[in-house]
Amino acid sequence: MQTTLSIVKPDAIAKGYLEDICSRIEDSGLRIISKKQINLTRDQAEGFYVEHKGKPFYEALIDFMISGPI
Repeated sequence: MQTTLSIVKPDAIAKGYLEDICSRIEDSGLRIISKKQINLTRDQAEGFYVEHKGKPFYEALIDFMISGPI
């Protein structure tokens, strides 16, 4: 069995799109086995996006990803 991680970004959560996004995932034939809503710390976000460190958009990406729950 293959698994993957999907992250619903803070703006989609804030706009109330979570259930619609989950429905689309399931309608495509994939199965959601777990859901978890968290707020990333800056350290977590920096670790997750380390491959982008030094790129012009890096700081904005980190700020966005810690701006609300994912």
